Parts: sequence; structure tokens; C-alpha cells
Amino acid sequence: MKKKKAIWWFFPSLLEPCDGPWGKLSDFGHDTVLTWKAIIDWAAKLKVDHLIPGIEPYQTDRVYNQWGFHYVCYFPEDPEARCFDDETIRRNIATVRAIAAYGRERNVGIMFHHYNLMAPERWVQAHPNLQAKYEGIHDPVWGHRSRNDRLGNLVANICWNDPEYKAFMQRCWNEVFVNIPEMAGAMITAGEFSHCGCDKCTGGTPVYVLQDTDSPEEAARGAAAKKVRDEKRAEMSIDLINTFTGILRNLDKEIIVRSWFMAGLVDRLPKGVAYASKYSVFDACWGGPDPVIHNWLAAGHKMWETVAIEAENCGPILWHDEEWNKVTAERNNALDIQGCIIHINTQWGHVGHIASFTASRNITRLLEGLEQPTESGSSKDEFLSFFGPEAGESVFRAAKLIATFPLHMTSVVHLAREGFSFGMPPWFDGAWRWPGVLGSPRYQPEPWANPDGLTTIYELLQSVATNPGLYTEMIASPKHSAISRCDEIQGWCQEAVEILESIRSPLSMPAKSEWSALRASAHIAKLAATEHTSVLRARVAWEAFKCFPEGGILAIEARETAAMWYEKSVDALNAQIPWALELAKIYPDVMHHIVESHETFNRLTMATRLRLRREELFRIRTISGPDWQSKMTVEFWPHLPNTIGSNAAH
Repeated sequence: MKKKKAIWWFFPSLLEPCDGPWGKLSDFGHDTVLTWKAIIDWAAKLKVDHLIPGIEPYQTDRVYNQWGFHYVCYFPEDPEARCFDDETIRRNIATVRAIAAYGRERNVGIMFHHYNLMAPERWVQAHPNLQAKYEGIHDPVWGHRSRNDRLGNLVANICWNDPEYKAFMQRCWNEVFVNIPEMAGAMITAGEFSHCGCDKCTGGTPVYVLQDTDSPEEAARGAAAKKVRDEKRAEMSIDLINTFTGILRNLDKEIIVRSWFMAGLVDRLPKGVAYASKYSVFDACWGGPDPVIHNWLAAGHKMWETVAIEAENCGPILWHDEEWNKVTAERNNALDIQGCIIHINTQWGHVGHIASFTASRNITRLLEGLEQPTESGSSKDEFLSFFGPEAGESVFRAAKLIATFPLHMTSVVHLAREGFSFGMPPWFDGAWRWPGVLGSPRYQPEPWANPDGLTTIYELLQSVATNPGLYTEMIASPKHSAISRCDEIQGWCQEAVEILESIRSPLSMPAKSEWSALRASAHIAKLAATEHTSVLRARVAWEAFKCFPEGGILAIEARETAAMWYEKSVDALNAQIPWALELAKIYPDVMHHIVESHETFNRLTMATRLRLRREELFRIRTISGPDWQSKMTVEFWPHLPNTIGSNAAH
């Protein structure tokens, strides 16, 4: 069986132009069709079978969950769903048809991806039963005042079990392919993000998108209630998959379903559907492919493996590692799968898109190595050509050193099921709130994601709780642990800083721009490693402080040590902001790591994280026991600006 290759994008979408390794966006006059033809030509040379973007303008209108039917559908039976005039929809359809038709010519199928349980708000308001359920949602992120796009057209948490919504989505799937017959198919993520709160969907227990299923609050509700709710969600997801695949099979279109949270349903989900693994750490890291793929294959499912080429762990950091691409390709080629989907995510300020020379080397090298392989280029030769013979080799080494940050942080600060995310703070202490607490067992990477067998922060804290006198040695002389690895990453990235700062040879304008981006990236990576190694040391000292008699000399020293290291982490986070601003001058999407805006609600921006860290530092210095867990819990919702989530104004 021929294995296929695909790329899943958040940006570019099919309605937006995007530059690429060719650097000719200005030559195309920012024409969306012409830039997409260049992307398709590039993909065809690399034997890519499918490109899977969205059918909505993500970059401009920020439809951040890829539900774009209102851009290309007239909704003849649902006039309330119309968000744009006839001419706008006609123009959008013509654009996507031209792109998809060219993809057919080059044997690159254009599919689209969307999440689910969303709809235009006016359409929901026109259906009182759905509106009542929607108004009953009290999701702290996506409550009824939240919008899923910058223009404010979309809302989420719509009830799939309601016949009106189910029929509406079937009409959407049918119409998009009637309007754009050249489209090859669609990929959906079934059951992710959105959750209706009605009894039929939950069994009567509350639920929201970021709810901790392992939290004490969940445990208090009882295993029976959780079991009922999980069963309801399973039934909903299976019905959604069956309905979606039924429609697309009737239309003779290709189907991919992302598995997301469904590992527990592997034996129940419909067979014969091509599922795509949700890479369980969603990171580029040493350790893949995710072993979850084997469970799906053993259950008799057709599977695509998903590799996040930069994903959520790199943040606003450019990097390249040719060896990682080679090893990742080899590991995927050894799997008995349908193919590999490369996930490229520029949302929330990630810079792993094809417009960057450095980031595009990762994508190109990986595609060259995946079956069906193509002639492989040499990154070193390409760096020498792009940056010049004097600087090229040095920049090539610096990019690899910068790559140690995303490729190793996952094994260091690892939230179970998600890995390391640049945009989320590792909670210092307190209750089990999302995204978790450093002292909880949730911060233990599975063995496959910790290939070096590092002692995790959770294990370090367990040792301190048993013998608090160990904490000073753990901080001063860490060995083969999460702390020592952060120190190593800091050192590797410092070397990259020194290399890039020392380059004095003349560079072309494109090379100078990319050098500037790499220079800023090296500083951010070094500071981010400093931030995390300081947090981990502070957390170790705090664990010891909690074990000593409060008011005694040992407790005082441990508290002072924790505060000292945590202040260093705050300073390191603060110092990343100006470097990210420098990077944003070259890649403006990086601004979403810095600014506070509606669309970045689920990646805490640097400014928000800084407020949270400062509050935690204040508590480290001032709070007294014995209820440490409650008193050290800094709820992040109140610290978010009033433009985000359920705090958003009408």
C-alpha cells in the first residue's frame, strides 16, 4: 500500500495568501490563488497527496477553530446562518474552486478541516430550543458571551443531539461540496473543544472544555456520574462520526477523522474510517511516534500518524534539526499506517510556517524522508547558500542548538496528555487546576516521551517530601533530572546566542532578516529555559519549606530560597517580551504571544503569565500555612483581561 503525505494548516487558509520558501509573495500581488498554486507546486515536488487547510480566513478574521462554512455557503434553507452577502460568498467559492482545481491538476488533493459543535450565532438564536441550551452553558472559557472569531459571527457548545443542529450540519457538508466540487474531501476533529451542557449530552453532570477529569472536584462528583457523562460524550462522538462519514461517502469524498480524546473508545468507534492520531503531546520532541498509534492499529483501524512539526511547545522560536527530521521520518515509515499528516500551526504566535527559511527546512526535510521519499536536500548546503559561505555553517549550528528547547522541554515540564506548551505557565502549587500543578502526578511524561529517563519534577518533589534536607543538593547540583536538563538547554541556547551575536559577515537582505529572527529566537529560548529551571528550583525549595516547622530557621531559609528562584523566573519571563517584539517585526503573528486578545484565550500570553507569576511570587513570600494547596492556588480566570472567554463583554 502506498503511504500518503498530508499537511494540515491553520494558516494559510484557502482564502488567504501566504508566502513560502520561494519568497515571492510580492511577485504574486498577494493574490490568494497564485500563492496557493505556488504552495501546490512545492507540495507536488515533495509528493504530498493532500493539503488540509481551513475554508475561512484564519489570519485575518481569526476563525480559530476552522469552522468556515459561512464563507462558502449560501444556506438556502437556513437564511439566519448567512453572515456575508452573495457577492462575497460567490468570490470565496470561486477562489477555493480555482485552488482545488489546480490541486487536482498536480495530484494534490485539497481537503478542509473543521472542528465541530459551532454555528453562526444568529442561526442559533432563530432556534429557541438550541438557544436555551446554549444560554445554559457556564463554560469559563467558551461561555455564551464568547465568540469563536474576530468578527463575532460564531458561537460554540451547540447541541449535536438536537435534531435541528444535526440536520443543519448535514446541509452544510452537502452544500460545501456542491459549491466546490473540486474539493477532495474533509477532515474533522470529532468531540474536541465544544461541549453542550444539556442532560442528554452530559447525563446531568456539569462539563466544560478545560475541565480536569482527574481533579478532586471531578472525583467528588463520583465515578458513577463521570461514567455516565463519558458514555454520553462517546455516544455523541460516534454518532457525529457516523453522520459525517455517511454524508461524505454519498458524495464520494475522502474522509479523515482526528481521534483527539478517543483513545478510550478505540474498540467502539466505527471501522473502515481513516483516523488521524492526535499526537498525545502535540509537540516536536525526541521520543515519537506516539505509541497510542499501536492501540488503534491493533483494534483494526485505518490510521494516519500526525506529527506536529513545531506545534505548541516551540512558541515564538525558529529552529531546525535535520537529524530530528530524519529520525522522525524513519519511525513513521516503519508503521503500518495510511500515511503521515504534518501539522503546521502558526496560531498563537508559532513561527513554524513555510514563509520562514529555517522553519521551512524542517517541513521540507521531513516530507523528503517520509514515504514516498523524494530526493533529499542538504540543510547544511542550503544554509551555506542562503546565509553565505562565511556565516552559513555557524547559523546552521545555531539553529540546531536552538532546537534543543522544543525537542527536550517536553521531557522536562510535561503535562500528561499535552506535553510542554510554551504558552502555558507551569502552576507553582495549589489545587488541580488546568493546566495542572508541577507537584501533581500529571506532570510525569510517559516513558516514550522521556527517552533519556530523566528524573521528573514530580519524582523530585516526592523525594523532598520524604527527606526535605535533600532540597539544597537538588538545587545546587542537579543530576540527570528535569532541572539539570533545563540547565543544559539553557547552556545550549546560550551558545546559539553567542554564535549569532558574533556573525559579522555581510548578509543578503533575506538572510539578514532570517538571522535577526534566529537571533531573537535564541535569546527567547535561553530565557525560557532559564525561566523554567528557576521555577523548578523554586518548587523544590517550596516543597522543603512545607515540610519544615513554620517559623524555624530551616523553613525561613527554604522560603527565601524559593522566593529567590521564583523571582529569577519572573525576570526571565519579563526579559522574553522585548525579544519576542523583535521577532514580531519579522513575523507579525508572534505578537499573539505577547498581546492580550480574544483569540488567544487558551494560550496565556506573556503579559498574563507575568501577572500570574508575580502574584505567585507575592504568595510565596507572604502566605502562611497550613492550607498550602488552597492558599497557593492562583485562579487564572480573574487575571485574564475582560476580552477573553466568559469575561468577554457582550
